[in-house]
Amino acid sequence: MGTVFLSTAQVYNNSCEIEAGLAYEMHKLCYSRIANPSNYFLEETAALLETYDSDIEASCVATASGMAVIRTATDPFLIKDNSLPAPNIVSCAKVYGGTFQQFWVQRSEEQGIEVRWIKNPFDLKEWESKSDKGTRFLYGKFPSNPSVTIFDIEMIAEVAHSRNIPLIVDSTSASPAFTRLLEFGADIVIQSATKVMGASGTSIAGLLIAKKNIASKVGTDEMRGGFATWAKFWHYRDNEFLLSPMSAILLLNDIRSLRMRIAQISISALKESNIRAISSRTWNRLWIKLNESEND
Repeated sequence: MGTVFLSTAQVYNNSCEIEAGLAYEMHKLCYSRIANPSNYFLEETAALLETYDSDIEASCVATASGMAVIRTATDPFLIKDNSLPAPNIVSCAKVYGGTFQQFWVQRSEEQGIEVRWIKNPFDLKEWESKSDKGTRFLYGKFPSNPSVTIFDIEMIAEVAHSRNIPLIVDSTSASPAFTRLLEFGADIVIQSATKVMGASGTSIAGLLIAKKNIASKVGTDEMRGGFATWAKFWHYRDNEFLLSPMSAILLLNDIRSLRMRIAQISISALKESNIRAISSRTWNRLWIKLNESEND
């Protein structure tokens, strides 16, 4: 297990160094709400899991929960921009219940941001027809919970990029041990690390892994260039989504067994699928025999 840095702040030599550190004019961990070594270890590991042995560059920011990471991933794209139509969200309807509530209740009903739900995620024309100049991002969950619905990441990513917006995908149920969605065209992948990534049940956390130079109609070049790092230094620090350093280290410890757990989950799922298929065929044969007996 790695070292847990529980200190709230790091050492400064003088007031000038404090000013430079807090203005990001020099590399300094400065304050745990902005940066903590334990959290960095987790973030670097998560970004590496999504990108190793590929040409993709990405960075990560860890948050205090899966719901916090959804907020961190989507809020920056919904800012007011007078040069654009009013913002809207295009999202697959088959998402986590908390996500549905965050989008529908908080964004739509309370903030007046239009949410356009995709009923059939495999229907490319539905994604195309519901996204327009006001759409700030496309959103989906792969696979969904609990219906295990998927969609064509590459095709939907093409739709998003043709409109100069990012594709954000919740990959909680798969994890990078099963599917690395950045390689298929997703711009931002989020995880409720509470679930598959962390197995011990000791920590609630979220992970946001973003490619470098994502597409976006809004925001600064700095935001598009390294979204996760930008979110950590600016958006994140103002919204207090800080993950506890202790939770970061506990999650790192859980990640050590991630591939073994995913392998066993897959084996168990296949066995259950085969059992159900055999049971279904057996029942069908029995049903045919019963009908034949009645006819005789």
